[in-house]
Amino acid sequence: MRGTGEGSPRLQAAGQEMSRVMKAFLHRYSFALIVAACLFTLAHSTYKNHHNDQLGTCKSNLRALGLAMEMYSTDNSARYPDNFADLVPEYIDQIPQCPASTEASYILHLGPDAPWNDAGFSDYYYICCAGQNHLQAGVPKNLPATNSISDHHAPYHPQEDRS
Repeated sequence: MRGTGEGSPRLQAAGQEMSRVMKAFLHRYSFALIVAACLFTLAHSTYKNHHNDQLGTCKSNLRALGLAMEMYSTDNSARYPDNFADLVPEYIDQIPQCPASTEASYILHLGPDAPWNDAGFSDYYYICCAGQNHLQAGVPKNLPATNSISDHHAPYHPQEDRS
């Protein structure tokens, strides 16, 4: 029994050989590992930016729909249209589509039973991007959204989804 903690010469040689092999591996492949890490970081950043760009466009579309709803209301005795088609072409050129969705995703809710209308206003609208279009950007389903009582019709992200 050895008290020094040293291994046999054979184990020491194996350890030195392993150390030499690891150094050779790291020397040979370190550049490739660094490049792979950089590419992964770049790809992840691009992926995330793509989803944030789509979210920004969606919010812009919601603002445009909200403004069109208000212009319609101004011209129609403070009443909102029953559907988005009533806004085209006088108040908005065309009904926008969320870039994160392959189908029409903006949903119009009207009246006292519409989401986030806790006061029960009859002249109220709520427009949301329906579905799970922005999960990749960290936004819950059926958001972003806007309504007739939020400031400047800016889309918002309530903490819970009531729709």
